[in-house]
Amino acid sequence: MASASPVSHLIPYLDKHLTLSYVEFLLSKEIFPREQLLTAKFDILKTTHMVDAAIDTFKLLHPTDAIPEDLTSKKADIQQKTAQFDEDIREFKDLLSQDSLKEDGTLDAKISEAFARRDPARTFDLIYSYARFQYESGNYKLAADFLALFLSQYSLLLGADKAATSIPLDDPSAKEKRLAAALQAAQALVSEEKRGQVLWGKLAADIMQKNWDSALQCVTALKEFIDMQKGVSTQLQLLQRTWLVHWSLFVFFNHPNGLNLLLDLFFNERNESKYLSTIQTTAPHLVRYLVAALVCNKRRRSMLLKDTVRLLQQEHYHYGDSLTAFVLSLFSEFNFDAAQSRLAQCQEVLVNDYFLAPLKDEFLENGRQYIFEISCKTHERIDIATIAQQLHMPPEQAEQWLVNLIRNARLDAKINSPSSISMTIHTPTIFRQVKDKTRGLTYRSNALLANVEKRLSERAAAAAAAAEAPNVGWVRGACGSGLEDSGLSAHSLCVKSAPQRMSKGLFVIKPYKAAQAPEKDYEKKIWAILERAVNQIYDKNSSELSYEELYRHEYNLVLQKHGMFLYRELQNCITSHLAAVAEKVFASRDSLLMTLNGQWVEHQTNMRMIRDIFLYMDRTFVGQHHLPSVYNMGMIAFRDAVIHQAKVKERLVAMVLDEIDLERRGEVIERSVLRNITKMWVDLGIDGKGVYEATFEEPFLAKSTEFYQRESQQYIGQCSCPEYLRRAESRLTEELARVDHYLDYITTNKIRKVVETAMLETHLKLLIEMDTGLVAMLRDEKLEDLARMYRLLGPIPGGLALVKQVLCEYIFQTGTDLVVKDEEKSKQSGPFVEALLEFKAKADRLLEGGFSKAGKADHEFVTAVNETFTRFINQNAKAPEFVASYLDEKLKTGTKGITELEMEALFDHVLVLFRFLNDKDIFENFYKQQLAKRLLLKRTSSDELERIMIGKLKQECGYSFTSKLDGMFTDMKVSDDQMDEFKQYLEGAETPVRVDLHVSILTQGYWPNQIMAKCNMPPEIDTAIQTFQSWYLGKHSGRRLTWQPNLGTADLKARFRGKLYELNVSTYQMVILMLFNDRDTLTFREILQMTDMPDKDLRRGLGSLALQKVKVLLKEPDNKEIGDADVFRFNAEFSNPHRRVKISTFITHKDKVDPVETRTKVDEDRKHLIEATVVRIMKARQHMDHQNLVSEVIKSLYSRFQPAPKAIMQRIESLIERDYLERDKTDRRLFHYLA
Repeated sequence: MASASPVSHLIPYLDKHLTLSYVEFLLSKEIFPREQLLTAKFDILKTTHMVDAAIDTFKLLHPTDAIPEDLTSKKADIQQKTAQFDEDIREFKDLLSQDSLKEDGTLDAKISEAFARRDPARTFDLIYSYARFQYESGNYKLAADFLALFLSQYSLLLGADKAATSIPLDDPSAKEKRLAAALQAAQALVSEEKRGQVLWGKLAADIMQKNWDSALQCVTALKEFIDMQKGVSTQLQLLQRTWLVHWSLFVFFNHPNGLNLLLDLFFNERNESKYLSTIQTTAPHLVRYLVAALVCNKRRRSMLLKDTVRLLQQEHYHYGDSLTAFVLSLFSEFNFDAAQSRLAQCQEVLVNDYFLAPLKDEFLENGRQYIFEISCKTHERIDIATIAQQLHMPPEQAEQWLVNLIRNARLDAKINSPSSISMTIHTPTIFRQVKDKTRGLTYRSNALLANVEKRLSERAAAAAAAAEAPNVGWVRGACGSGLEDSGLSAHSLCVKSAPQRMSKGLFVIKPYKAAQAPEKDYEKKIWAILERAVNQIYDKNSSELSYEELYRHEYNLVLQKHGMFLYRELQNCITSHLAAVAEKVFASRDSLLMTLNGQWVEHQTNMRMIRDIFLYMDRTFVGQHHLPSVYNMGMIAFRDAVIHQAKVKERLVAMVLDEIDLERRGEVIERSVLRNITKMWVDLGIDGKGVYEATFEEPFLAKSTEFYQRESQQYIGQCSCPEYLRRAESRLTEELARVDHYLDYITTNKIRKVVETAMLETHLKLLIEMDTGLVAMLRDEKLEDLARMYRLLGPIPGGLALVKQVLCEYIFQTGTDLVVKDEEKSKQSGPFVEALLEFKAKADRLLEGGFSKAGKADHEFVTAVNETFTRFINQNAKAPEFVASYLDEKLKTGTKGITELEMEALFDHVLVLFRFLNDKDIFENFYKQQLAKRLLLKRTSSDELERIMIGKLKQECGYSFTSKLDGMFTDMKVSDDQMDEFKQYLEGAETPVRVDLHVSILTQGYWPNQIMAKCNMPPEIDTAIQTFQSWYLGKHSGRRLTWQPNLGTADLKARFRGKLYELNVSTYQMVILMLFNDRDTLTFREILQMTDMPDKDLRRGLGSLALQKVKVLLKEPDNKEIGDADVFRFNAEFSNPHRRVKISTFITHKDKVDPVETRTKVDEDRKHLIEATVVRIMKARQHMDHQNLVSEVIKSLYSRFQPAPKAIMQRIESLIERDYLERDKTDRRLFHYLA
């Protein structure tokens, strides 16, 4: 099946300006992405002269980008060309602007005089170029006027050439030769190709300004032009016909008689199936429009149905959509279920089609009727419930619909029970069939007899005249001079004296008769005949009218310069009939709507019949004198005589508004009548919708405003916020459906504005601040209600801004309670981060479920929420430390209880919190210290998880942020490789090393700075250290090793009560325990003197060995403090159920990381970073003022922290003192870089 929008098939055959109107229609739909359509629109506009429109479209696509220079330069060029053209064409513009010349009919003569004073060929070129320039600039009316001028002057030139051409009249093909000679003379000035271009341009300009009558004339002229071309290949003719059928869609689907003309184009025998062949050959996608025209044209359906079905059957392999499938299902396969299903699918196709959207309701209604009619002709009894199910209607509504349909279609049926309809199927008798087929035979026989008698009388008169002529010489003498002047001679004639013996094919020359003067009051006598015909049409007695004879009378009157008389008399006649219609409508009282609807339908039918009689006047005289067409004149008369009559107008509008009011209160009304009435108002606007807007729309909107203001006041005091929003949305949906069913589409935005203003904008703040308002919905996560509020308040000025403000206030207040006021969560890393993660997840659910469009959270709301998270999280100064500590804990414990993918997802969520931190350098400092401990003390659960986390930080902050972290991993890998080489070295060494030594070689710039600590190692350890140091320095000359015993660990084997244990201790603990190999008891001072380690580290080591649960040493006195006089002895009675015992380091409150010390270190690092940034910027710029320099520094360092302007200024002063920068001598706020 074809897509709902055949844009890809149609656009290649349309002019770019016609394509623009198609793109504007698509922008109102949601078939294609809006950005893609705007790009296509801009690409088209920049190839035209409509530069302002192109610039506006560019701003919609790129709001922050500068306007391209080629557009601005092109605008200047167009203005210059416009001025030049205006100077060259001024004379013709002045003539066209004088309405007085148009009224007295002298315009063509004046323009011809202007042509005569110029070079004709150059003048035609100038007018063509100017019209094309105006068309490209979007001035379609001016372009159409000058193209019409071009064609009228061409016609005058052609007529003058025909008159001036001398061809002997005795030549049998004299007429054709004169025409050919005239064409040749005209084409010497205007080529046939250019004339064709003018016709195409005139058609496009008329379409763009919606002048459908003129556009229809252009379509007819182009048909003739294409058919009359000589020396053109059939392929080119086929392509031109393809263009024409595509362009004519704009005309046929907007002209009042367009659907009939569309069917004529493809099925009329006079077209010799040329355009039907065009569809089958190059444009099968146009079958859709042929089907739509047939379904919407009840009068011609029966005549053309077979041909259409045959065409669809032939073409269904090449093209098919819901419309064609519906027709085939119903009229070919007689599958009613499939037809109903296809009809339901047609709605989407119709709504999204540029040409078929206005026909949607009519197509669907007719489709339902056709299904029912075919079903009625097939079945004797129909179940109403089944029909209701097929039509997707409630049974009561379906029953009413069926009753109306039976009445309108005049079907012989009745409802004999509450659930079924009985059909009476009549088989006509032979007598009836013969009578039906010969019904018009009498009229046709009489007409044929009259024509035969007329011919016989003319032949008898000719024979009598010939008998009176004595011989040929008389004939010649009687009219010789006139014959000779005409180019004929008597010897070319053969005349017999006896009429009874006159042979077939001989000429009879009658004596010359002088032209007779017109009969007195001729025009009045002819008008009397025409007036009787018009009266018969209004009396519904038009079956006996001879349209051919009436057309001939009208044609003669126009030719004899009585066109204005005829037009005015016809106008007066129609007005007099409509006066009676107005009285009848007014007298109908309560049934005014039904009566008016019937009279309107009859008037439209009457005007079509009248237009057919006065067709020649309509096509020639009316257009030349710029009068409304006959049909439009009838519409204007109906508007003025009936609709705008005060007593009818007031009651009509009041009754329509009352019907709408009843429907708003839940009652069922006749929507079809209201649809016809509103469509009548639209049609009576002729070239616009002013009648609809002034007569109906303004009072409708005013009454709707009053209704919804009253209802909103009632609801706001009774309903909760969610309930009120549900009712408001329901009302808005009802109004939009009302517009779709029986109002005009231009009312859509206006009634939407009325409902939104009365029910939402007026109570906006109250709705949001209610107890059940926005905050309650956010707290309880009522996503459906939030989404409804977001949808409804979107179009309200300031609506979403207020919602966003309240949302941010709620998030800030709730977040502040979590990170500042909650004692438990604000002081511990685990609860702090987990609470934030949970709250962020809730915020994400609110954004995605309540504040999203097109399935994606609103970008502005997301940005506002993220900024709010940033504000409240950074109120807690420990936030960077807590986030780093939380990650440290997770990386230590690893994937216990969760998968690796879940762990990675957790990292992503924590990384979101990391983005909200202002002081990312503090996070980096803590994370680096904790990573160092995990790596050195072998506490990390997985190197892979560590690398994943570092990769995410690198992706977030860049390589510079994680370069040191990567370096730490590199050092650990290099250390492992170095130790493998050292072990190979020991295997060949002369002096064996009794200790299994593993050294981690750390690059000083990568790892956190550590305090240099002394410690006397046991002899065994010291020998191993010296051996490694001599090996390493011998291998890497120029390097220096600094030992950090406080970062090491050791495994000791110890025997207690004959049982061997393996103790895992720190390096300091190992040094202390090794002292007890020689002595059982040692004092604190002795241990301090023998180890020479820092006092603080010694106390921590002794405390962990003697004061914890695992007591390898015993202390006297037995208390919780380590004193200078304390005595320690080896605990020989130590026992533990595990062979391998880990002794953790004893930590006191004095040993914890000091935040003040960490902050001081970070501040010092920040000073260096600010100075480096200032120097880098100034080196690149050389000169910079104070404000711009501070802004650039803040921008450069934003990813790590937000420096205060005061701190930046202090660093600048420091750089000035050290001769990196200097102030300008005249402007003290300007700095210069010193190389």
